[in-house]
Amino acid sequence: MAEQGRARVAVVGPFSGPRAAWGELLREGVAGALAPPVASSTDSPLAPPDAPPGAPPGASPGTSPGALPDIPSVAPPVTWEFHDDRGDAAVAREVGLRLARDPELAAVIGHFNSLGAHHALPGYRDARLPAVLPLSTRPGLLDGSDGWALRWCPDDLGQLVALRAAVLATGRTVLDVTDDGSDYGRRLADTVTGLPDDGLAVVRTPGPSAGSIALLVCGTHVGAARTARQAVAAGRTGPLLFPDDCAIGEFAELLGPAAGRALVARLAGGPAALVQDSFRALGAALADRPDVRGRELLAAVRDRTARRFTPGGEPDGLGPGGGWETVPVAVLTPAGTGHHATPAAPAPAEPAPTTGGHPTAAAVPAPVPAEPTPVPAGRHAAPAVGSSVAPGTAPPLYGRTLSTHPGTCDLDAVVVGCGAVGAAVAALLAEAGAAVATTEPEAGGPSATRYSGGLVRAYEPDAEARALAVRSHQLLWGAADDERQAAGFRRTGSLVLLGPDDLPEAAAGVAELGEAGIPAQLLDLDRLRSLHPEIDPAGLAGAVWEPGGGYADPRAFAAVKRRAALAHGAVVLPGGAVRAVVAGPSGVVVRTATGAVTAAVVVLAAGAGTPALLPAGYVPPGGPPRTKTIRYAFFGGAGHPVPTVSDLVTGAWGRPQVDGAFGGGFLTGRPVQEWDVRPGGADRLAERDIAYIRKGVRGRWPWLATAPALGGRWGVDLYGAHGPLLGPLPGAPRLVAAAGWSGAGFKTAPAAAERAAHAALSVLGRRVPV
Repeated sequence: MAEQGRARVAVVGPFSGPRAAWGELLREGVAGALAPPVASSTDSPLAPPDAPPGAPPGASPGTSPGALPDIPSVAPPVTWEFHDDRGDAAVAREVGLRLARDPELAAVIGHFNSLGAHHALPGYRDARLPAVLPLSTRPGLLDGSDGWALRWCPDDLGQLVALRAAVLATGRTVLDVTDDGSDYGRRLADTVTGLPDDGLAVVRTPGPSAGSIALLVCGTHVGAARTARQAVAAGRTGPLLFPDDCAIGEFAELLGPAAGRALVARLAGGPAALVQDSFRALGAALADRPDVRGRELLAAVRDRTARRFTPGGEPDGLGPGGGWETVPVAVLTPAGTGHHATPAAPAPAEPAPTTGGHPTAAAVPAPVPAEPTPVPAGRHAAPAVGSSVAPGTAPPLYGRTLSTHPGTCDLDAVVVGCGAVGAAVAALLAEAGAAVATTEPEAGGPSATRYSGGLVRAYEPDAEARALAVRSHQLLWGAADDERQAAGFRRTGSLVLLGPDDLPEAAAGVAELGEAGIPAQLLDLDRLRSLHPEIDPAGLAGAVWEPGGGYADPRAFAAVKRRAALAHGAVVLPGGAVRAVVAGPSGVVVRTATGAVTAAVVVLAAGAGTPALLPAGYVPPGGPPRTKTIRYAFFGGAGHPVPTVSDLVTGAWGRPQVDGAFGGGFLTGRPVQEWDVRPGGADRLAERDIAYIRKGVRGRWPWLATAPALGGRWGVDLYGAHGPLLGPLPGAPRLVAAAGWSGAGFKTAPAAAERAAHAALSVLGRRVPV
């Protein structure tokens, strides 16, 4: 039954599977449609936004410590219910049939899969159920709908006109067209070849082929990227063009280096603008009158947008090719990754003595009590996702009804955190068949993955870290496959610069790498000088050289693993940031702003937010983990190739920036002794911070003294007192930790995730898939 005074709206789209990136737009649409309710809880570790500085968790004016203020909960007038169709037409058809039989639904919104919408619309029409379609582009989709649907976007014929016009604008008169093998891709490719002659000769190309002619690759964003990579590998050198299904940020990651010469058709202003406007219009109509239904609701929705529609519900007044634009693939912004202004980090102090670029136990200052901070696990602090169940019970996971019986678990596992390690853990658990939920990416929020420099190598001076790095090389970084390419790996070679005291361990480490089949050499000082004259050798005794080392894109790696998790059935935990993880009667209870779920095991991979979720009173061996600021800057290049470098003598590190933003430059950083800081980060640095970095690294790279500064970033890492927290927590075997990498975790993410997933699956009585 619908709650009194609230309208139920079904949101249909791909919330799992290979097209789940498009589902992010629907979640963002919900978040922007209505103001979120304020949750009240007595067990949240979070301080409210208006708490005075230094206040204990939960304190605010007029409340006692340990309890959040008693603010009456105001329910939004709309309950948004998520229904996962995985971007599959057959699943969308079944979802549509089910929704059409629900007499209490006010409306349906979404259906990005146009063929699925085509199958569902007749049922909605017969049930007199209004449908709002933000991005369904199939030509003739609303034929026969009798005005029971509103389509925000123009159809595919317009984008094909825009794509042909983009080719003609370059002076070219021939266009090759191919497809990814999907029904959508074949239909679109057949349609473009059948358009009237406008001076552009269209040639249907059956498969990957060489040539300099412009190539239009029709298909879904995953399939089109794969097909285009195959064409490039076969010798295709001309411009690449793609349809609007590829107009989403992760497509550039999937496409790889060829993104720099690719264009994509996009709905004018971007698809997110259409989604947001459609949700706002529908939400506003129901906020004014929660009881309005049927054609009267459709009329109210029309009145709350500046867009105009034909009587049949199609967008009006666009003309041929209207409503479409073509843009470079490189300008696409990933869904769910906003960029919010963040205050610059405080000015650095001169670094304390370090060993291996990381503080020794003696160099770590005494802990300073830090104010608890929200866990950076969700995109929105309190998203406007209504619950279709009674207040206080578990909210629905997209398409999955959660159990609320005290003797059951809703899920096998929850992975808190969706950075490089968390996403990889979720993928392994899902591939093993576990029912797993992962948290949402947080737009502009604190994330070690977002601000990592991404260095990759197998040698580490610490034996435990080296074992993880070697295993990660075996799992991913040493394999020239599609996954490594999608993670943005660039092979530049890797140098670890050594002082005299580092040589014995380095010799043992190089031998260990050799036994694992990883090429590596221990260079003496003369050999280092001859190979790398750009490096000042002062204080050095040699170096470890790995020709297979380099760097990768941590965000792309996390996206690859997240897609894999969703494709294998993982779901997204609703409710934004995780507020608490506590023992329950049948498992571990994970609380968010919209409710709680119970899992048999929980993996804590929330980076700097992990300490706030550890059991009360738990202190890891050696002391609590601590947060620390990291900074790095981009400078103009050295004028000749340089490898990735980690300097165990000074703690400085650097790598070339082969392409992308600041392409041709050199990224470098030096340690700062800023401990117990709040999680955060930004894509900019103050001038004083850049000057501090330059001062510390110019002794090793003299050319950086005068190199132009191009930009910089800062973030926060979690440091373990005696290495990372990795594995089941003593006394809490259903909690598995995977955090505290001390600034060096990305290269070991594949192996760390494997170990954490193995621990979680052991709790479930299963094994990690091989």
